[in-house]
Amino acid sequence: MHKTLLGLALVMIGCGGAARPTSTGPGAAPEAAPPPPPAPAEDEAHAHPDLPPALAAFHDVLAPRWHMEPGPARFEATCEAIDDLVEASDAVKGAPPPATVEAEAWAAAADELETGVVVVAMVCEDGSAQFDEAFASLHDDFHRLLGLLEGAAADAP
Repeated sequence: MHKTLLGLALVMIGCGGAARPTSTGPGAAPEAAPPPPPAPAEDEAHAHPDLPPALAAFHDVLAPRWHMEPGPARFEATCEAIDDLVEASDAVKGAPPPATVEAEAWAAAADELETGVVVVAMVCEDGSAQFDEAFASLHDDFHRLLGLLEGAAADAP
C-alpha cells in the first residue's frame, strides 16, 4: 500500500529535476530548526469539534508546525516529525470512523490524509521547492476530515 502511495506521490510532485527552494529547503541558508512552538490557544477561528482520539493525535503533531512562520525552520521541524505524521495518519486510517460520519466518506478522506503525508515525506526527502504547497495540501486533507465531523454535528438533532 505504501509503495502505491509512494508511486502516486512521485507523480503528484513531479520528481526529477525540481528546483531547489530559495527559502524553505535544504538549499536555504543554514538555520537551526527551533522546536515547534506549542499549539496556539484554541480560539474560534481555530476551534475544532471533539476529535476522535486518532485525529486529535494527528492534530497534535500537525498544528504546532502548521502555525509556525513559513520558512526553513518550519520545513525542518515538519521534516523532523515526518515519522510522527506517518504514524498518526496510519492511526487515523486504521481507526473506525466516528458513528456520526458516513464510513465511505471517512475512509476516502483518511486515504487522502495518508497520501498527503507521503507527499510531504517525499518533498522533505528531496528538498523540493514544493514543500509549502504539499504542506498546505496536507493541512487541507486534515480539514476535510474535520468537515465530515462538523457536517455530522450540524446534521444532529
